[in-house]
Parts: sequence; C-alpha cells; structure tokens
Amino acid sequence: MIKTPEQPFYKWISLPFALALLAFLFPLLTFSCSEQVIAEPNAYELALGVDLKNHLAEKELEMIEKMSIENPKAFEKNPLKLDAMPVLFGIFASIFVAGIFAYITPLGSAVLGVASLTGLWFFIYRFTALVEKGQFGFIAVTPNIGAYCVSILLIIGIALSLAFTIRPLLRKNKDVD
Repeated sequence: MIKTPEQPFYKWISLPFALALLAFLFPLLTFSCSEQVIAEPNAYELALGVDLKNHLAEKELEMIEKMSIENPKAFEKNPLKLDAMPVLFGIFASIFVAGIFAYITPLGSAVLGVASLTGLWFFIYRFTALVEKGQFGFIAVTPNIGAYCVSILLIIGIALSLAFTIRPLLRKNKDVD
C-alpha cells in the first residue's frame, strides 16, 4: 500500500465531530416569555428532561400560579416540565459514529455528519413549532449558541470528510493524465 501524504491527517477528520459533542454543553435552545429569558438548557438536559419551572424567577412563578388558579385544567399535566427527548440521543450517537467512521471511511463520516446536522435542525424546527402550537403561546423557543456551534463543527467535519474522499480521486485522475 502506497502511503499518501494526507493519511496522517485522517485523525483530524474526527476532531470536529468530537468537538460537536462537547458543544452540546452550550445552551441549545432559549425559552423566553415576554422577551425575558426563562431557561437555556443544553442538549443533554433536554435529552434527559428538564423542568422549566425551576428556572423561573419569582415574577414568572407568580404569573404561572395565577394562571393555574384561573385555569387549573391547563396545569393538570405540568406543561412546564419537558419529558426526556430520546431523539437527541440518536443525534449524539450519529455524531459519535461519524467521528469513528472518519478512521474507516471519510465518505461514511460525511454522510452521518449530514444526517446529524439535518436531524438536529429538524428537531429544533419541530420542537419550536410544537411549543408555538401548545396551550401557552407566551413561551417562545429559539435556537441558542449551542445549536449554531454544533452546526458549524458538523459542517467543518463534513467538509474535511469530503475533502479526504475527493482528493485521492483527483490525484488518481491527475496521475492517469
């Protein structure tokens, strides 16, 4: 097997994917009420479930208490408690496997990177739409720095994977000419 100059750099393909898993520690979503931030959970907190009531200030807690007295039926199932979201575990696993695939096949790494990126933004889109359609229209959900940081790192990982996939093909075609 002929050793090509880019082979020592294969390990660098997995670095953006590993950093993306760390970037999930940044706040993924921002929950706000009347343009005041209520909570900024990271992806791991969302994956395990989070109670937004624990993040509310006294003013918001009083407002929620008044609303629960006025409409107790709306608060029967705690709408501020978010259940675990296992779909995020799938995204974490996909990114982890993409990093491993960087050592086996950069093309597989690129495919899983694209799947992870698409899955992440589909999750964010569906979750924000779900909250908007919920019974509490005053809570707004927007992507936070974690979503953008993970996205950039995934794009870098995808680009590196594609570069390491295409470069040998270009070199091979250049040698043939």
